[in-house]
Amino acid sequence: MTGQWHTTHAELAGLAPAWDRALAAGNPDNPFLLADFLQTWAEAFVPDGELRVLTLWEGGELVGGLPLYRARRLSGPRLAVLRPLGLGFANFTEPFYLGPAAAFAAAGMRALHQLPGWSYLSLPLARTPWWVDSDGLRRRESAELTDARIAIDRGAADYVATLRPSMQTNLRRCLRRAAEVGPISLRRETEAAALGEMIAFQLRHNGPDRYPVDKEVAPSRAAWAGFTRQILLRLAAEQRLDAMALRLGGELAAVGFGFRHGPGYKSMLVSYDPRFRHCGPGLLLFFELIEWCWQQGDPYLDMYADGNEFEKRRWCNQFLPLHRLWVFAPTALGRGLYHSHRLWNR
Repeated sequence: MTGQWHTTHAELAGLAPAWDRALAAGNPDNPFLLADFLQTWAEAFVPDGELRVLTLWEGGELVGGLPLYRARRLSGPRLAVLRPLGLGFANFTEPFYLGPAAAFAAAGMRALHQLPGWSYLSLPLARTPWWVDSDGLRRRESAELTDARIAIDRGAADYVATLRPSMQTNLRRCLRRAAEVGPISLRRETEAAALGEMIAFQLRHNGPDRYPVDKEVAPSRAAWAGFTRQILLRLAAEQRLDAMALRLGGELAAVGFGFRHGPGYKSMLVSYDPRFRHCGPGLLLFFELIEWCWQQGDPYLDMYADGNEFEKRRWCNQFLPLHRLWVFAPTALGRGLYHSHRLWNR
């Protein structure tokens, strides 16, 4: 198994067909590894030449990939670090691979060992600990977050009956107040005009300010807004978008955007109009979504990390561990950072 690094947008675009074919075979349940998503995020936030996308090949076939880029920390020492494409938006940051994880990990670690110009790598949201020990590379890991989701084996009303009494009471109150406004409806929108209205709604009510300030990526609000609009339009064009509109009395009260890739509804973005706050539009949206998923035959509704958030704890019935990995470069600086990390993260 041989590794190859790709550093430009043109190279990433050229990889897309082979990348998505291999992804479908190796990790078909992670939409944040799709070429469309990676390209859109990279075009918005990564200067050309700073990509560090690793591909692994065997017998002329692509058998694994780890999409990274190189950035400079904005606070403290301006270290060159490797971070995953999709940072700040992607809910999973992990590779894909065909075959045994150990073989991919060994080849990936060899490739990192040979890559110059970085101090450490941080991947915060991997579902499985796929890595292995490697000579010269020091690593640390933790399982500090969880992926929260609803396993759907019944309709919404029956599912709510399994939740805490306070949640049931709250939802009944919201349904009653919403009924006073007018009919409640949830619809998956596909028409361009409706989708445009929903994207504008998202950016107005829960737009670029929702993204965390990161130590390496601090783009402007306009950049986040442009990325959000572009990724939603791109997914819609590829028929990978579940654009769900909740209307109360005919007015748009909440929207939810899901990534249609693999099994289940994958919730990416949610927003609501504060004019309907007294009706609990966020609660109503997920109540109606559960019923929609049940009718669709979706096995689960994924609300992603972090499962400790209040909104997710009160809805979800499955919490799966997410692992964080740090790898330190085989240099004097990397060794120093590794020992500092051990000291401060015991």
